[in-house]
Amino acid sequence: MNRLFFKYYYDVTRINILVSIIIGLQDIAISFGSFGSLISFMIYRYYQNDQYYFYLNHGFTKKELMFKVFMINFTIAFILYLLFYQ
Repeated sequence: MNRLFFKYYYDVTRINILVSIIIGLQDIAISFGSFGSLISFMIYRYYQNDQYYFYLNHGFTKKELMFKVFMINFTIAFILYLLFYQ
């Protein structure tokens, strides 16, 4: 089950990193943990909406997946912000 979650995390985070780089390198930690995550969810849903049925069949709801990914990204962004922006 964890392997499936990390596949989803990898797919969404690839989009998130690209969006965060486009937004700007100076604010990459902030956009990675907030705005970039939301945009990557929308892009993933637009292009890979059928994949959510695959995850649902394995016991993951869309809200659960999004919440976990958002919390992981927010935590990583918070740590990066504390390390590099303080």
